[in-house]
Amino acid sequence: MNHPAHSLHRAFVDAGFPSVLADCVANEDPNRTFFAATRPGRQLLLCDFEGANPVTALRGQSFPQPIDSLIVASHGANRLVAGSIPHRILTGVPAVGEPVRSFVWGYGRVQPLAESTGLLPDAINRALGQPTPQPEHSTRRFWLLVWLSALLAIDDAVDLWELALLHPAVAPEEARAEWDSSGELLAFLRQRHSDHAAVRDWGALRADAIAGNFVFPWLNAASLAEWYDVGSFARAVEAETWAATAAIVGDRSLAHWDLRQLAAHVAGQLEL
Repeated sequence: MNHPAHSLHRAFVDAGFPSVLADCVANEDPNRTFFAATRPGRQLLLCDFEGANPVTALRGQSFPQPIDSLIVASHGANRLVAGSIPHRILTGVPAVGEPVRSFVWGYGRVQPLAESTGLLPDAINRALGQPTPQPEHSTRRFWLLVWLSALLAIDDAVDLWELALLHPAVAPEEARAEWDSSGELLAFLRQRHSDHAAVRDWGALRADAIAGNFVFPWLNAASLAEWYDVGSFARAVEAETWAATAAIVGDRSLAHWDLRQLAAHVAGQLEL
């Protein structure tokens, strides 16, 4: 039987990574969070991340250049399946400009994943100055989450128009409207939501963030918004918004809902 480190080394070499880089990663402490890279001439560069989350550590940063290939090793406590033992996630590029590759290392076995998209591959590509894939979703779901967050913050009973005013597509100074039925309200919001998402797309939101007109607690500098491209910006904003809204759902003790069920229910009612 092959030694686990040998199996990991072989998986990386077969994927096109330089042998010196594969050897470094395969023999490192599995609880260490770091990136390993090769420079021209196969010179090895090894650096620890501050904290256990490489996505946070890489945000707004650039890898020291020049770099030929790179692997990011996330902490051994990462879990892919609830209740499973810890798995190590290793993500990198065999050569700068090539697609990001990810591997799961656990139970002494290596499982290559499909070409990755997500927050860590995005962070790696941006820190290398490389583009990321375009957004998978429009802003329709994002604006739904923004509205949901506002709805979940309500403590007192309000009328239909006050509910509508909480939607980001309805201006606070807009003239009050009256509906004979909740169906008319839903039709109004459906159209407003669709129009708003068409105009306030990810490119527009990123431009606003760069101009300082669209701020999140974690997105506190125009330079950070500029560091993202449109695709990575969309995925980061959507992920952070999901997390923030999920926290509100938890705080409101909506035990019979999770956020995805709640969002799907509201989206279904609005036919979004």
